[in-house]
Amino acid sequence: RQTPSEAKFADILGYAPQNGTTLSRMFGGQQQTYTFTQGSWQPSEPIAQLGEAVWITLPCIYLGGPNYVVQEAVSPEGAPLQLPVTATSYCGGNLTLSCSPPQGAMLPLGTTMVSCQASDGMGNSSSWNFTVNVIDTTPPVIQGASNMTFECNMHGGATVSYNVSAQDLVDPSPNLVCVPPSGSTLPIGTTVVQCTAWDASGNTNQTSFSVTVQDTHAPFISCPGNVTLTKTRPEGAQFNYQVFSSDTGDSAPMVEYSMPPGSTFALGTTTVTCAATDASGNSSTCSFNVTVTSATPGLVSHLNAAQGQVQLSIPTQAGVQYAIQYKNSMDDPTWQPLGFLQGNGSTMVVTDPHPAQTSRFYRACAP
Repeated sequence: RQTPSEAKFADILGYAPQNGTTLSRMFGGQQQTYTFTQGSWQPSEPIAQLGEAVWITLPCIYLGGPNYVVQEAVSPEGAPLQLPVTATSYCGGNLTLSCSPPQGAMLPLGTTMVSCQASDGMGNSSSWNFTVNVIDTTPPVIQGASNMTFECNMHGGATVSYNVSAQDLVDPSPNLVCVPPSGSTLPIGTTVVQCTAWDASGNTNQTSFSVTVQDTHAPFISCPGNVTLTKTRPEGAQFNYQVFSSDTGDSAPMVEYSMPPGSTFALGTTTVTCAATDASGNSSTCSFNVTVTSATPGLVSHLNAAQGQVQLSIPTQAGVQYAIQYKNSMDDPTWQPLGFLQGNGSTMVVTDPHPAQTSRFYRACAP
């Protein structure tokens, strides 16, 4: 074969050597032998000189493959061994291949040395060693991180819980942190929850989801019952009342009145409507009737005339304001005011300190 001035094995035969190949050459009057094993020449790569004779012996069995293999772990136990070696017999016989650990054996995380041996039953054999590095580069899977909606269960928000978990092929207990965590009190509105998971190999995964806290329940409102009042002043009767309201999500719902507490109600029946509205716009109403009736007409039940004054006994109704009037002659067209009396429900006494010397007429007027 025509070769360069210096020739390597591939220059001589035109293809790469296989494990078990030997090459002998005469150099300096001595025979030197080189063996190709585990993918390299030992003790060194032979280089033949121009005109030099070499003897090449090809192996009956070829056994070879990569020196270094990387496999991804599929479980906490690691990864099943996938043999990357090739065994070929060139001299006949029944070829067998055995490796330790064997095909399919579970290899743990990290590096494992695998030794393989091939034989043909005719005394020929070949071996091959390689390293398998089992690694974990698959991040954990975060489950349950989906958007959620809760009804508020306290003023301004809700205490919410969410079942988010992490699973990993290799790490049986991956770490998981969500911010804010489950069990937090979130305000009304939408909050974004960020979750991060990582395993023992340092692989990480992140996701986020939205938690919406809403207030769809109307406030509770309670009005007083229907009430009947006596007219206590010319305009009617004043009534102070209380309306009770509460709301789960709003600590102070707004209350509006068709006639606010303390209003003066005219004679007759008035319907009062009250509405409570919370911060989310939910509202509810209640109503009651206020009936104002006329007061019992004023009456002077007894008169006691003493020297220099006259005392008038007047039965009263509580809260009713009576106008006490007089005139000195029934022919007088106008009644004159003597004073006002605020009734307390009993017979009350009014004194005229300057009565007329002859005659005087009195009356008590209810509003």
